[in-house]
Amino acid sequence: MRSMVERCEKKRLFVCCDGTWQNASGSVAPLTNVAKLARAVYRLGEDHFQVPEGDHNIDTDWGSGAEHDRYGVVRQIVYYSSGVGAASSLWSDSSFAGATGKGNKTGLTKNMLDAYCFICNNYNFLSLQDEIILVGFSRGAFTVRCLAHFISAFGLLRRKGLVFLRKVYRSWKEGEGIINPKLLDALHQLYYPVRIKVLAEWDTVSAMGCRNKFSFVNSSVPEKVDHAFLALSLHEKRKSFQPELWKTTAGKYTTVEQCAFTGCHSDIGGGNRDPGLSTVALLWMVSKIRRASSAKFDDATLLQFLTPLQEKSLRPWGKPPMRLWNLASTKGT
Repeated sequence: MRSMVERCEKKRLFVCCDGTWQNASGSVAPLTNVAKLARAVYRLGEDHFQVPEGDHNIDTDWGSGAEHDRYGVVRQIVYYSSGVGAASSLWSDSSFAGATGKGNKTGLTKNMLDAYCFICNNYNFLSLQDEIILVGFSRGAFTVRCLAHFISAFGLLRRKGLVFLRKVYRSWKEGEGIINPKLLDALHQLYYPVRIKVLAEWDTVSAMGCRNKFSFVNSSVPEKVDHAFLALSLHEKRKSFQPELWKTTAGKYTTVEQCAFTGCHSDIGGGNRDPGLSTVALLWMVSKIRRASSAKFDDATLLQFLTPLQEKSLRPWGKPPMRLWNLASTKGT
């Protein structure tokens, strides 16, 4: 009976990667849209499924015999990752990690592989039906974009195969998105190709020094992504926050939507003390994810984050308020 339940069970796995120096406690800066979305994900969601024809061993109210369409309950599990540089208590370490994407406790590679391990540890390899939803802001968005490319190129390792993760990742990075065929043959029983249901990004930017190293993921939507959504800043002028737009898509049936919103970088992904503008981009993204995946969000929690636009929201865009520092000293981005 247990194996039957596991074979039919489906989960919805959310991976939420925050922007530079950001965390979900709000101790560094006001919450971003990534943290707000992660908090609003309901524990249980809905999903449309079919009971296989002739499967009489499933003791539920779905019915048996002929194929039946039903709406079932799906567990929704959230993984949240603080932004690059958020874990360091030293200003010098935090600034270096935030500007370059490298660090001892956080960094693009570490955050990406930690998120990958979460998916592998929770994915149901018996049913192979779990939905993967990747969400990110700023450099966190670039992190989930890299993760999406890695999963699209390779798939997911079973738990017993995670010992080879670093070797596979190194091959993928050195091959600029192409993994050594000999390595794939050697691990063929330890990994499975999967699809990504949603790739959702707010104003994606890459870290200094990462643009060239990950140039092969910058502008292409991965082949195995079903739906890709990107919210962009319409008025951000700073060179350090040049967005990574999607220019091509490898998937024939991938749905891609890119939409520009009023405001600067943090007005799109959140983190400003006045979150009025970022609320618009938050609700837009939630609606897109809902429609693409039937994911369920707690409306009461979302209502707590609704903030009316204030006159000060219309400050000169692209100029962070009360800050004249460079990228290495700019929080909330």
